[in-house]
Formats: sequence, structure tokens, C-alpha cells
Amino acid sequence: MLPIYSELLNPSLPRMSKVIHRAITIDCTFYLMIACVGYFSEFGLTDPIVLKREELTPGTKDYAILIAVMANVLSVTVAFPVNYNPFRNAFFA
Repeated sequence: MLPIYSELLNPSLPRMSKVIHRAITIDCTFYLMIACVGYFSEFGLTDPIVLKREELTPGTKDYAILIAVMANVLSVTVAFPVNYNPFRNAFFA
């Protein structure tokens, strides 16, 4: 929020919220489009999910793989916002 606050001409909470929501929406749209194009262009050749495996004990939930899948989703989700500002600052410098 601090870079947004310093760059807006008339910074206010509604304007900052609007900028943040639009930026996140646009970024998510582009990532979704890139993911869909990458997946559907090789639809028949796409391997099964790496984290999918046989249950260790049939009929029970595999909590280790569930945690691994959630950690993988979290790391991909957090990677973009963490790297966005340094890249943006380096680009404009």
C-alpha cells in the first residue's frame, strides 16, 4: 500500500482499494489465461498431477499429500505479490 499511497495524486482509501483490486484482477486474469493456454495446448500430453498417488492405507485420507498440495497452492499464490514490487522498481529504474 505504501508505494500506491506515494504515487497517487490524491491518495485516499477508496482510490487505493480500487487500484489494488484492479491490479489483482488483471494479474489473475493474465495468469489464468496463460495457464489455460499452456494446459490446453498440450492437452493429450499433460502428465497426471505429480502429487497424486495411491493411498497408503486404502479408505483413509493421506494428510501428508493434502498438506503438500495446499503448500504448493499457497507458494504459487504468494510468489507473485512478493516478487511484483522488486521487479516493477527495477524495471522503472
